[in-house]
Amino acid sequence: MAFITDSLPNNGQTAHYNISYDDSLSQNGLSLAQGLFDHCEEDFALMSSWFPGVNFRFAFPISVQIAPATTFLGASWEDPPDSFLPEFHPSVEIDLMMPSSVGEVRSLLVAEVTEMFMASASISGKSWYEPTSYWKGGDEGSLGESLSRFLTAQFILATGVNTMLYSGSSVVPLWLNDPGRPGFDFVDIALDDIHPDFITGCGTCFLFFLHDQLKFSIQQIIAAASANLAGVYTNLTGKTNAWAAFHGLVELHYPLDGTLYLPPFDNVFPVADLQILNAPQQISWVENVTPNFAWLFFNHPLPVGVTVNLSSDKPGTLQVPATVTMSSFLQVPLVVPVQGPAFTDTQVTLSATYAGVTLTASIRVVRPENLILEPLEIVPVPGGNPCAQVFVEGSSQQFEVKDLSALKDQTGLTYKWTLTGAQAAVTTDPVLTIGHLPARGKKVTVRVLVTNGSGVGARGKYTFTVSQQATGKNELYRQLDCSLRNLRAINVNPPWVPIEAGEVQLTAKQLTSIRDQAERLTIAAKRVIAAVDAVQIVEDRADEQGTTTGSRATVRHLRVG
Repeated sequence: MAFITDSLPNNGQTAHYNISYDDSLSQNGLSLAQGLFDHCEEDFALMSSWFPGVNFRFAFPISVQIAPATTFLGASWEDPPDSFLPEFHPSVEIDLMMPSSVGEVRSLLVAEVTEMFMASASISGKSWYEPTSYWKGGDEGSLGESLSRFLTAQFILATGVNTMLYSGSSVVPLWLNDPGRPGFDFVDIALDDIHPDFITGCGTCFLFFLHDQLKFSIQQIIAAASANLAGVYTNLTGKTNAWAAFHGLVELHYPLDGTLYLPPFDNVFPVADLQILNAPQQISWVENVTPNFAWLFFNHPLPVGVTVNLSSDKPGTLQVPATVTMSSFLQVPLVVPVQGPAFTDTQVTLSATYAGVTLTASIRVVRPENLILEPLEIVPVPGGNPCAQVFVEGSSQQFEVKDLSALKDQTGLTYKWTLTGAQAAVTTDPVLTIGHLPARGKKVTVRVLVTNGSGVGARGKYTFTVSQQATGKNELYRQLDCSLRNLRAINVNPPWVPIEAGEVQLTAKQLTSIRDQAERLTIAAKRVIAAVDAVQIVEDRADEQGTTTGSRATVRHLRVG
């Protein structure tokens, strides 16, 4: 096994690195080394921006060797000597399980080089790296290891090299999901621990708390270095309640209730709170257009699912799950048991509780027949002549429901019509017929209740005033105008079937549509002719009497589009 630089530009040498790969990795090793070569300098610039004013105390180039992992992937850098030597060239070994990505190699190198920056900063008293006074062959301890892992996650987020931490590099869940978490205070205590365990998991989680919950920048956090994370918090905030503030927030929003918290970037901050509980005003055990669901919303999305507790103050009337898991918003099923004949409409309070916040919603549970639906639209049914005058005293008039979409289930429909001011022989058919309208000026109100087979009913109302039969020239003009409009509407929107050169094949449905269209046009045209004839007769009589009003000119200039 040997480390080679074959086919790498400049033999793997960059401004800050000397990159090589194990010859056993063959083409995979070259591909990974080339990818690292292409990006390592921009990654070094990013790390430098996190440590402004820190003089990097090691000699360049840093040796980077990409090797196959024997047990698990990871990276390490050579322990420096016991005293500071400016000519010391650090060496980083990156051990990979195949297949690996360039992003994985880059992030592992960042994890190690950030520790070199910490070691360089510790010489100036910025004690992220042990010992606190003078760097001499120590290690980063839990304090620096936590920062290294926090910065690696920030690197992945900043560069977008992956959508989550790479396998095996997450440590926050080791602390967050441990039953002993309440007693694991590694904020006030900094141990000599550099392992991926609950100790560095606590420290990494705390650094995300400083950055994403308290909104301190990476540079501010690094510049606030202290002997422990509590000291970093004090340097940033001036307060001395680091563990209480951090742990209290975690306990409240991520309780040890059996939920498994696995944040993709080791970050559970900022915490979220319940913001909206949206529930229907009324529901029944028979669902109609409005589904039997409530909606829960957090004030912002979380990277993990958390448990929200739900309750109903009348579980015999309205039931909800005792708990739900959500990370942003959630649809919550509302179950209404079928009630007996004696049931009366009941008001129920639904509650949702999370992190000390309780939201409530009032829901009225009603019998199916008492559901309040969108009103139905009742329309007059046109007779044989759609241009004939309507609501004329002594004439007959029919009514129907235009749209039944207010009822989700339209099976087993029954109709119940009621009238005020007029009478009908049959009031249970889909179409209501008033055989004889009352005298002119009479106000008539038509109401309908349409009920489906489940007992859900929708209502509608229509009111009109009975009129006198209109006669004379103005009425004839109205009928002519109506006839022309009707003809134009048919002519503008026909079911035309394009006929191209060659064989024409029409379906039976298309042929039927064409026939029906022709019949409607014929009937409409006959009505226009009849209306024109009637107007012409009136105009001729007016001419004979010397009272022409220019109406003939109006007739001459009418056009059918």
